[in-house]
Amino acid sequence: MKTLIRNEFSKLKRDRTPWFPLILALLPVVTGTAACIIGGKGNAEEMIFFVNNQFVMFFPMAVFILAGSLVCREWRDGTCLVWMSYGIAKSRIILAKMFVGVALTTAIAAAEFGALGLLCAFLPHGLATWVAFAPGFALEALSIIVVGTCAGTLVASLSRSTVAVSALGIAYGFVSCLFIGTAWGCLMPGCFAYRIAMACLDPSTYYDAPMEATVAGAAASAIWCTALFLAAMLVFQRQRGVEE
Repeated sequence: MKTLIRNEFSKLKRDRTPWFPLILALLPVVTGTAACIIGGKGNAEEMIFFVNNQFVMFFPMAVFILAGSLVCREWRDGTCLVWMSYGIAKSRIILAKMFVGVALTTAIAAAEFGALGLLCAFLPHGLATWVAFAPGFALEALSIIVVGTCAGTLVASLSRSTVAVSALGIAYGFVSCLFIGTAWGCLMPGCFAYRIAMACLDPSTYYDAPMEATVAGAAASAIWCTALFLAAMLVFQRQRGVEE
């Protein structure tokens, strides 16, 4: 397994694909900085709210694109057949790709949060607000990373097309933003994670029925993540045509 993971990282040295998700994920901080410069300094809560609204839309795109590229490039470069000719189980191959995808997108999310911290440092009480937001941001990023990696891997295995995976990532980001304010949005991992993140700064932004929403949201997120993970594993292992 370690060899497969090292191999995935070594491929990235020759591939510029991770740079685009990184730029895409950092775009909210760039626009937030521009807004701060043009509109004058506001407070840290408003800045985090502004940046996080864009993060929940753009970061899923970055996660989907990266997960899809890790899978689709094997068919593009013809290397998937090579690995399987060594007798390596498909499950180990796809797990290695998921692990690398999660590791890279976690690093990207950390870079995003660090850049947000630098921006908040120039605002009144910015660092204290940034620290208070940290747990919510971590849960939000984790939810997007797990769902996006599993869903992106699943679609990439089915379609072998980075275009299809990217389109799904765009759709997921927009749908998450569209239904954030609804009461039943807790059943969507992206919406539920966003409400938790913002509640760390302003508890009044959480659901009107907090206990019911928390239980339903946690259960729905667990079901979504488990189902997508198992589906991605099953589809990749049982695909026909890879060995042809």
